[in-house]
Amino acid sequence: MKLSELFDLREKVETRVNQYWTYWSVSIFAVCGWIFTGTAQDSLNKETAPLIATGLLVFFISNLVVLKNATEFVMSVESEIALRSTESEFKSEQFKRILLKRDTKLRLLLTIFLHLVVDLVLLCAVFISGFS
Repeated sequence: MKLSELFDLREKVETRVNQYWTYWSVSIFAVCGWIFTGTAQDSLNKETAPLIATGLLVFFISNLVVLKNATEFVMSVESEIALRSTESEFKSEQFKRILLKRDTKLRLLLTIFLHLVVDLVLLCAVFISGFS
């Protein structure tokens, strides 16, 4: 695979990662809006709260799994690009330095952490609203 193809692949997979984050964000804002505007009070009760929480949990797990896999793939493509850039004959030292920069070390850990924290807070909000 050529270096240019690796750049294209990275951008395509990064776009997919951004789409997964967008799906998750929209669902978070929708549920928060539903709960905190008071419209959930009519339909959210002790019987429905566990069902809604289960549906959200399934979505959160599915989203986190594909997000984790896509993020790992992006990181592996970036690693391959960095490896190939040392073998190529780029003239710009700044460009080489950027390609070799490894600032994504904590990316996967922070992705999982953020996802889980917000997921747990929202699930708790569903239960609290349903049982109050």
